[in-house]
Amino acid sequence: IVLVAIPIAYLATSLLNRLLVPLARPLWRRLLGDGGRQIRTVLPVPARLLLLSLLGRWLLSSLSLSLLVRQFWSNVASMVTIVTVVWLLIVIAGKVEQYVQRRIPSANAAAAQSLLRLSRRAVELLFVFGGLLAMLRHFGVDPTPALAGLGVGGIAVALAAQKTLENVIAGASLIF
Repeated sequence: IVLVAIPIAYLATSLLNRLLVPLARPLWRRLLGDGGRQIRTVLPVPARLLLLSLLGRWLLSSLSLSLLVRQFWSNVASMVTIVTVVWLLIVIAGKVEQYVQRRIPSANAAAAQSLLRLSRRAVELLFVFGGLLAMLRHFGVDPTPALAGLGVGGIAVALAAQKTLENVIAGASLIF
């Protein structure tokens, strides 16, 4: 039953997206003033998977299942939730980058865009790293000792590359 319900629920989220697009177009034009650009999706794929995961959690609490099956599907729902939240944050970071790129003056466009791309990738790496930490924490692995080791190693690398980091930060400040 569950294996049949998952694709049907995902199809329902696709249909919900198709229903929401005509409702969101006037709001999109009013808020952003983009009359020429067409909105094609209101619910991106990670948002649909997040809705599916929340629906699965609700079904797990309402159905009477054996403990083993309940634990398995609860772990699957938790993993899907963590992955989709990270994926959604990455999609949002991409949209923010596109918005900021449109606002960059054309005088410094190339340098600012490369710096913007670098900072977006750094933020995406932080999101993925946070997702991995959440996944480890969910399965009972304590990542605190590894983080402490990375902190000490990071200090050593920062001290070794002090002049290089100084030049990178100075270049970024000149661009801005």
